Amino acid sequence: MLIAETDVAPDVLPDADGWASLEDLLKFEPGRTMVAYLSLLDVDSLDARSASVGLTLVERQQAWLSELAVRFTARVAGPTPVPDPDGEDRGPEFDDWGPYMVGAALGLTTGAAEGRVDVARALMESLPACRLAMAAGAMSYRQAWIVADAVALLDENAKAAVDARVASRISGQSWAAFRRTLRRAVLAAAPDMVLAEHTGSMKHRGVEKFDFEGNVMSQLQVTMSSIDAQTVWLGLDASAWANHALGDPKAPRRHGRRQQVQFITDLPSLLGLADNPAELLGYGPIPAALVRDRATEADWRRLIIEPVTGFLLDHGSVIYRPPVELADYVMARDRRCRFPGCNTRATVCDIDHNIPAPRGATSAKNCCCLCRRHHRLKTFGGWTVQLQPDGSCLWTSPGGRQFVSGPPPQPD
Repeated sequence: MLIAETDVAPDVLPDADGWASLEDLLKFEPGRTMVAYLSLLDVDSLDARSASVGLTLVERQQAWLSELAVRFTARVAGPTPVPDPDGEDRGPEFDDWGPYMVGAALGLTTGAAEGRVDVARALMESLPACRLAMAAGAMSYRQAWIVADAVALLDENAKAAVDARVASRISGQSWAAFRRTLRRAVLAAAPDMVLAEHTGSMKHRGVEKFDFEGNVMSQLQVTMSSIDAQTVWLGLDASAWANHALGDPKAPRRHGRRQQVQFITDLPSLLGLADNPAELLGYGPIPAALVRDRATEADWRRLIIEPVTGFLLDHGSVIYRPPVELADYVMARDRRCRFPGCNTRATVCDIDHNIPAPRGATSAKNCCCLCRRHHRLKTFGGWTVQLQPDGSCLWTSPGGRQFVSGPPPQPD
């Protein structure tokens, strides 16, 4: 039997009794030594702060073990069978028997075993960067499964582009950020295919009404374009209906202006010179062609999404409530609540002062978007947040553990 030492581990593991010991382990990649060490910890004796670090470490080990399981699965099932170029049946000796062996070994149904095998083969044959991200503890098996499913119909060049982009950005991403990255990567790699799928799906638009007996209630189920759905949702959220509500000057407002459907795109894509993915605020990446379709109906506002000096960035500490222009800038920059993992869209968030006014300036350098729940967490729960020069947010818990919410993704 051959044993390959591939994981990186410290020569001497620190003492498990102190906080610094567990925190030191975060800089090491997962592997056999880490699994053994964590299995010896007395979890019940850890304080909440240390346990949160231990939880992070265990999640990394699970990703590492999942990558190992992927390699075992691919070894058992074998590579993806190559179809006959003439489309002829070459006989039972060419059938794909691999999933049956995996199913027998794990007690899975045939369908479940085929799913495991498809993911393993995709990772081994087309998604090497994502597989290495799993081995490093940065990508979970569930995330790898989602990537494999998303690229199933793409050609090999497009798969390689998605693989590289997703794997390079996965470290430290929340689930919501991961899904946005994947969607944007697929859009960038195969915009024509995504647009064709959208066009085909538009044929299935419709509305269904379901009545509930006894309580005088009904349910509407609507299938429509994401842009139209966002318009309807904002209208409902403003306590009226769709475009009528959005155009009503008396409709409820947020941050000093009426509700709007908002897109973010770059100028070349808007002009049809490129097809870089755009973003529908409140939904996520969409094909640039869909934004161009609505361009003639929109009022466009130019916002520079780089750190610049001037009016948009600093309104002084004498103003507490951010002016509309500053709120527009911060919402376009942040996209969503800046607490790690939160996916609440910026347009329904509060504009929070990291350092409370008047001590802190009402400026883009001291303001960020926080949903009401995480705004209250910061105000009453003992957490602090500091906007960093690179656009990331550094959060510190009451116990002293720090978390980084990465810079908001910008169109690229």
